[in-house]
Amino acid sequence: MSRPRTTDDGGSAVIEFVMIAVLAVTLLLAVVQVGVYLYVRTVVGAAASSGARYAAAAGVGASQGGQQADQLSARSLPRALRVPCVGDAGTDRATGLRVVRVRCAGAIRPVLGMLGPVLRVDVRAEALQEVPP
Repeated sequence: MSRPRTTDDGGSAVIEFVMIAVLAVTLLLAVVQVGVYLYVRTVVGAAASSGARYAAAAGVGASQGGQQADQLSARSLPRALRVPCVGDAGTDRATGLRVVRVRCAGAIRPVLGMLGPVLRVDVRAEALQEVPP
């Protein structure tokens, strides 16, 4: 003797909605995290390039280029997303010309606290040292 099948699906829509909502929210947060990472990397890269050009053209020390990059990125990024920048002078290996290098390196935390990996940002910029005429 077999038991009769029950066809009551009451409550299954709620469970399905919760499963899909968790997946959709996780995907949305991942997209936001990628967007934040790309924004930070772009802003820091532009600041490093500008800092290197400033130090090379203005006749100031290379460390001033790092400070300039810090100030520029501080205007666009909140404190939690800032990446420190350092400037130094060097020589281009291929041509032997003097260059100013600005390197911005650090880590940014995930958008929602501890969910996700810490993302490393490492941007370098170089500019040829201007020689006064």
